[in-house]
Amino acid sequence: MSMAKQFRAKAAESAESLKHTVVPSEIREFQRSINSFKALAENEDWLTANFDKIVHSLGSPLEDTSGKPDADVTVHEVPEVDLRH
Repeated sequence: MSMAKQFRAKAAESAESLKHTVVPSEIREFQRSINSFKALAENEDWLTANFDKIVHSLGSPLEDTSGKPDADVTVHEVPEVDLRH
């Protein structure tokens, strides 16, 4: 299952939980979770759709030896690189 689908599933879970509470603090928390998971899913979709427009470091694990995207690796599997000094 793709990360975007997983985030949408978590948003749906939060939406279902929201239906079963009347506690204001829980309502706010579920609404926050829903919005966050939806935003994460949209970000994953954007990254997938715009992969070819993103600047990649040389030897990126997302590229095969020809420098083209490797279809077997997903965006969320790329290790984060800390660029701070």
